[in-house]
Amino acid sequence: MSKQRTWAIVALLLLVGLALRGRELGALSVHGDEIITIHNAQNGLRAAAELDAGDRWQLDWSWSTMPLLQLETELAFRALGSSALAARLPSFLSGALALVLLPLLVARLWTVRAGLFALLLLALSPRHIEMCRMARYESSAFLFGGLAILGVVLFLETRRWPWVVLGVGSGLLALASHLSALPLLSTLLFCCLVFSGRAVRVRAAVAAVLVLAAILAWPAMRQVFDVVVFHVERGPVGDPAWKIAGSIAYNSGPLVVMLALVAIAAMRGKRDVTRVVLAASAVVPFVGLALGSVWKDVGPRYYASAEPALVLLAVVPLAHAMIRVPGWALGALLVLGAIQLQLLASNQIDGQRYDYAAMGAEVKRVTTDADLVFSKNHGTLEYYADRETVEVPDTVAELERAIRDSREARVFLVLPWQRGHAVYPHDPDGIEAWLRSNAERIARFGKRRIDDLLYRFEIALYRIDAEGLRP
Repeated sequence: MSKQRTWAIVALLLLVGLALRGRELGALSVHGDEIITIHNAQNGLRAAAELDAGDRWQLDWSWSTMPLLQLETELAFRALGSSALAARLPSFLSGALALVLLPLLVARLWTVRAGLFALLLLALSPRHIEMCRMARYESSAFLFGGLAILGVVLFLETRRWPWVVLGVGSGLLALASHLSALPLLSTLLFCCLVFSGRAVRVRAAVAAVLVLAAILAWPAMRQVFDVVVFHVERGPVGDPAWKIAGSIAYNSGPLVVMLALVAIAAMRGKRDVTRVVLAASAVVPFVGLALGSVWKDVGPRYYASAEPALVLLAVVPLAHAMIRVPGWALGALLVLGAIQLQLLASNQIDGQRYDYAAMGAEVKRVTTDADLVFSKNHGTLEYYADRETVEVPDTVAELERAIRDSREARVFLVLPWQRGHAVYPHDPDGIEAWLRSNAERIARFGKRRIDDLLYRFEIALYRIDAEGLRP
């Protein structure tokens, strides 16, 4: 393939990838845990004396578990003001850097065509696109996790020390993105020690690097031990390992996972150091995630720093095929691109973003400050409605008790729900009957096709007959 054609493909994939990640970056409704990022950044810019105990705890937790996200978001808010766009900008920039740096290092490790395949898989990855459009830690964890993996692999292949600095430094930044990167960092440091060579001088230098990394990572490690080991009260357990694996496979894409499994199956033992390191980087963090789910409510998002390993493993069989059959490189790019586009077209993530902006405007229109408004994800609704809201209790009995204890003249209930699924998962039968007998629906929003199963998401605002519930 000529250099002109190669650069043309690179430019096209970069433009497409950046366009997909930047689309409606500031217009999308704040969703899920994004509101936590926004509130923590806003609280971080306020004087400590203005914060109540809950805000201080939440801010301290953010600085101790994901300090890089907290720092980046505060800097973005200082420069651009408090907005959804500013909150998402760090994720977008991390994703843009990943699109450039990771394929570049893949090309350095293997071939230019291998770098093109890595760029293609990343540019059209639904999971990575969504990371870059969420004001959370996943995008930076993905970037630095990928740089850490490639840095360690390149060090073991070349024995050049700048690569181990890149690997360990990026691993620490991945850990600063979120504590969930600790299994990946431990795996990479162990691989450095095992595969660094037999020379005493080399092993001593590697050991010194590991000790330094452990010292730098100790605050994060202590936080992990405090939460996981010494925290007496167990939280709700997470999904079983098979379900987490299914979610990771679905998020990363069947194509990437299939090629990664092919690469692992074709390993030739310890002599294939690169593939061993990549496989360990993909498998060990997943095992840690699966074990953690027995103790705490963890999810696939904690796998973000290790996800680049799946993409890199997927490139391995393609890179080997290109060496033997280089003529069909362009055709393979087109076929893989078509598969990724199909996965992208069926991506349901945007459809899962409830339109809290529209809902907030409607709540602001029909309620007053004297009304009592219950909501799921109440912080997000408060952000748009400029109304104080209360999180919906876990059961109907608790909700009724809260309404009876309230002296407000009017009570409203805001629920996002998915057609064909329970409106309220904690008590689906009770809440359905309760709403039919006690609520008047006055607004419904957001019908939207989200995937080929034709599930539809809506947000419903209910006026509650509170007087009928009070003694």
